[in-house]
Amino acid sequence: MNPIKAAAWNFWYTLSNAETIATYRFAIAKTWQLLKQAAQLAVLLFLFGVTACDFGSGQ
Repeated sequence: MNPIKAAAWNFWYTLSNAETIATYRFAIAKTWQLLKQAAQLAVLLFLFGVTACDFGSGQ
């Protein structure tokens, strides 16, 4: 068999494997959770920054 075809077949087999799909789904879920937490942290830091500026201006 052609080595390129063998590598492509092996790659496709790995991608279509049930364990690989489960691993990708888990990784996507964890990545989405991490992005949501990062967004929450950014909003929280922004609000703390705005509050600190308000106290610093004497209002």
